[in-house]
Amino acid sequence: MVGGATRTRILARDREPWISVGPSPVPGCTAAARLACPRARGREDWRPLVRAPPVPLDLTWFVPGLLLAILVGIVCGPWAARRLGTGPRLGVALMVSFGAILGTTLSPIPGIPDAALQGSCQTTRIGIAPIADLLAVTEASLNVALFIPLGICLGLMDRSRRAGFAVFGAFLLPFAIEVTQLLVPALNRYCDTADIADNLTGLIVGLIVGAVTAGASRHHMRRRRSI
Repeated sequence: MVGGATRTRILARDREPWISVGPSPVPGCTAAARLACPRARGREDWRPLVRAPPVPLDLTWFVPGLLLAILVGIVCGPWAARRLGTGPRLGVALMVSFGAILGTTLSPIPGIPDAALQGSCQTTRIGIAPIADLLAVTEASLNVALFIPLGICLGLMDRSRRAGFAVFGAFLLPFAIEVTQLLVPALNRYCDTADIADNLTGLIVGLIVGAVTAGASRHHMRRRRSI
């Protein structure tokens, strides 16, 4: 989860973020307005809904985490390159992208934890985020963008067993992050299936871009050699 710790429990109604407010019953909330007045649990009256305020994005640790990731990538990149059988520059890029993911998603967020959201994983969304969310600066688009560099680096690797293991581990990474956020309350973060879907979307997009780029580069090199 890239965003802040504060989240509002929402009601899924036409995929719009609505929250119920005010005492129930409310004058004027009649049967004709039932789409805007959900039935109160265990009662026959109705409560109005208002649009929930947007959840602010908390990027407090993004810049420090990115700088630390770059430092770790430079130091550990040659080792990763040897282990994965790739070039040193690609090894550095892999470690930097991997470190940026860990620094952004597993750094603690300041604030008071919301006990109502801890100890369980929210299932707000499982599939791909709406296009409008992906085209704007939202938590969904940031979660997607976070995994694109890692996917590109993996897509640029030569096809080998080591590369296959690396790709498999990358697909497990979003699940490991959300489980860690679920089991470590000190991080003040919360598990959400939407984050997993967004991370996997970014990883797949990056893999496609990297694989196409690598294929085009190999084709260009073969043409130059044949001339």
